[in-house]
Amino acid sequence: MKIFGLSLHAQIFASMILGVVAGVFFGELCAPLAQLGDVFVMLLKMTVIPYMSCALIYSLGRLSIKEAKFLLKEFILVVPIFACTIIICVYTASYILPYPEAALHHSFVDTEQAHENLLQLFIPINPFKALATDSIPAIVLFSVLFGLAMLPLKNKQTLLSSFHTAIEALTKITQWVASLSPIGVFALLASSTGTMTFPQFEKIRIYLLAMLTATTLVSLWVLPRLVALFTPISSKEFLKEMQPAILLGFTTSNTIITIPLIMNSIERVLKKHNMGDAKSQNALNSIVPIVYNCPTAGNLFAMLFIIFTALFYAVPFSVWDHIKLISLSLPVLIGAVNATLSGVTFLIDNLQLPIDAISLYIETFTVTRNFQAMVSVVGIAAVSLTISMACYGSMKLQWGLIWKKLGLTAAVYFVIIALVSFLGPDTITQKEPFSHLSIHNPVSSRVFKQSEKVPELQIDPQLSTIEQIKKHKILRVGYNSNAIPFCYFNSQEELVGLDVAVMHELARTLEVGIEFIPFTYQNLEKNLIEKKFHIAIGSIAITESRLESMGFTEPYTTESRCLVVKDHRRGEFSSVENIQSKKQLKIASLEGSSHESKAKFWFPNAQLVQISDLNQFLAPNLADALLWTKDEAITWCLMNPQYSVVIPLPHIGKEQYAYGLEQGDEDFTSYVNYWIDLKRLDGFLEQEKRLWIFGEEKHSTPRWSIIRNVLHWID
Repeated sequence: MKIFGLSLHAQIFASMILGVVAGVFFGELCAPLAQLGDVFVMLLKMTVIPYMSCALIYSLGRLSIKEAKFLLKEFILVVPIFACTIIICVYTASYILPYPEAALHHSFVDTEQAHENLLQLFIPINPFKALATDSIPAIVLFSVLFGLAMLPLKNKQTLLSSFHTAIEALTKITQWVASLSPIGVFALLASSTGTMTFPQFEKIRIYLLAMLTATTLVSLWVLPRLVALFTPISSKEFLKEMQPAILLGFTTSNTIITIPLIMNSIERVLKKHNMGDAKSQNALNSIVPIVYNCPTAGNLFAMLFIIFTALFYAVPFSVWDHIKLISLSLPVLIGAVNATLSGVTFLIDNLQLPIDAISLYIETFTVTRNFQAMVSVVGIAAVSLTISMACYGSMKLQWGLIWKKLGLTAAVYFVIIALVSFLGPDTITQKEPFSHLSIHNPVSSRVFKQSEKVPELQIDPQLSTIEQIKKHKILRVGYNSNAIPFCYFNSQEELVGLDVAVMHELARTLEVGIEFIPFTYQNLEKNLIEKKFHIAIGSIAITESRLESMGFTEPYTTESRCLVVKDHRRGEFSSVENIQSKKQLKIASLEGSSHESKAKFWFPNAQLVQISDLNQFLAPNLADALLWTKDEAITWCLMNPQYSVVIPLPHIGKEQYAYGLEQGDEDFTSYVNYWIDLKRLDGFLEQEKRLWIFGEEKHSTPRWSIIRNVLHWID
């Protein structure tokens, strides 16, 4: 379909420009277009897995044994050259990334566990389940074995015909969807350009700089030059012939839809150089689908993210870790660029990097996937064309000339990378989540520490608690700072958190100041009886034993119990039965908290480890897991990303959190309960929960746009 006489790739290019212009002009008004873009991407992904499997089976199955051996010989010659080139380019680009000064504690991988995961990833016990769950390595292994098993069969034409028909149908669907590319590309670029803010990429800008620089250089310089080194095709001719496929792959971030274009381009090049005869035709028609299912160049650039992750989280990366990264990346980073998430997750797990890095990968993938798709398309085309030339005996192996030209290619790449590294940022920006948050509009307050002496207040037994508070103009609040995100000290050593924010609001209502008095969970009831403070905060759970000696407000939140474990061990703690069967297991809990008794109940055979401070859990080999509640644990794990939250099945119960009060003080209890209800109704509690529990800070101003900031047509 041609619009205004333009070819499809010209329409796509025009849509790219219009999408960027619309995003800059309309800004966040383009956000609804994201749904249209998502529909387009989902339609593109629809045929990826079926096509990949059918194409592999058909491409291999239609070969004779002689053709398969011939093709294998050329693959063994060409593919390692290109793969090594990409790996060298990735590691060269990693020098753009600055190295941090400090490192977090990092232990060695559990090789037995990694081995089990590797087997599950590669061996398709149930091929249909592998297809349903997008397990790319397992699908590829099954398809390759199926295709190879068909090689010696004589009566295979009927089955091959069925696969060929399926491929044609899937290709037709892909072409239909590809015809919508101008609309989809416009929607994707308009929505992303209109809503993207630079601060969201501040902490990862150095990785983006390295990734975009390296993929662009490899796509437009290194790979085309490599083709020119080994074939009669110049780099300029190669890029010109592959331009439609490269442009389509870049704008849609989808490599499968470019396969027909790549095959047509290779056919044109071969005919142009008088190599279009029927020699080894079956083998040539199989090359592109098979190369597509090898680790493509764009997928291998995911290794750069793994290296960045180790630097970002300050995790030591040994020589053995780098060897492991390369050896594991080759088999797991296969298939479509958009399917690399499972491979990246597998690498992060097996290299014991923080699993939180997945969110970083997804966040950056919105920018990098187009460049990764571009370099994948160029890589597929380069490898396929070089193998095709080798099959026709036209692959040049003049090693003296090759080394000379290769040196020039490498020199240009290395110089540009060095220049970018010199001009780029010197450090990786890291800002711990929640550590920078502060109380908005606080009242006058003083925070006492454990070592400080708290002055006594004169208590008049004739006055109620509220009257005492108003008389002294002070609300005394007991706190335990081991309760992030409810009560903790931020990076400025300010006492903050959800409970602290609520107490500031309560003091504002009472028109008084606050004194925060520290307590330990063991002494909480005693401190309330001795009237050391009026109310206690800090994720105080309602328990049977506490009900006998202290009062509570109505619960303000209910939390599921969970376990905090090292990232790479989270699979071991997925079920209570598995945990209970473990020998010499050590479970930690905060000393004096309600989790202590629950740990004894759920894990009677485990050794219980009591800790007075959460940072003690970071000590090596102190405990295998920490029993806690979900929201607190999630926040703590965000600040300690080498740990994960696991809620084992069946569920190990819930905790109800409330504010602690003196037992029998009905008037003050009633007042606080009604006050909490009012704050729930006016949205204050929900707003504070979104900030302190989910980390959702208010978006202060809409993103800059021409329609808002230049023309002032909207507010």
